[in-house]
Amino acid sequence: MSRKDDDWQPVAARPEREWSRPKVVEVSYDRSVEAAYTLDTGDTLRIFVYGQQNLSRLYTVDARGSIMVPLLGSVSARGLTTSELAARIRARLGSQYVRDPHVTVDIHENRPFFILGEIRQPGKYPYVNGMTIEMAVAMPADTRPVPANDTRAFPAWAPMVTKCSRVNRASW
Repeated sequence: MSRKDDDWQPVAARPEREWSRPKVVEVSYDRSVEAAYTLDTGDTLRIFVYGQQNLSRLYTVDARGSIMVPLLGSVSARGLTTSELAARIRARLGSQYVRDPHVTVDIHENRPFFILGEIRQPGKYPYVNGMTIEMAVAMPADTRPVPANDTRAFPAWAPMVTKCSRVNRASW
């Protein structure tokens, strides 16, 4: 029996299951992680002292955990937050050199961390506030594929993350 195009009528499609709108999940950024970042070797800081052009510049935290500030000499920064370091510099400047100094300290560049292992681009990567170990390992994004017969919990080929000096250990 042949059918003509004129007598053909479409059958109404019935969905096998009802679809609903996707659920919206709120994701929030934990600002307490950002506030808890402590300074250490490799961090580059932008320090601004109002009205003191010679003191306002970029400083890098050295291997001892200090920065060299004109007039003050070595100022320990390791383990301090930016606001704590600003207070320390303000106190030392105010006690001898500058009347009522206004000091701000910002992180210009965080210290790096290193990813090693069987990945195409091992090496140094920039740390970002709030970063987790999962985010760090995902950065190179081209790790070796998982072999189907590999059942180990942490395979030998997995990338290894190392930290430059003392990264906030609580977040790792």
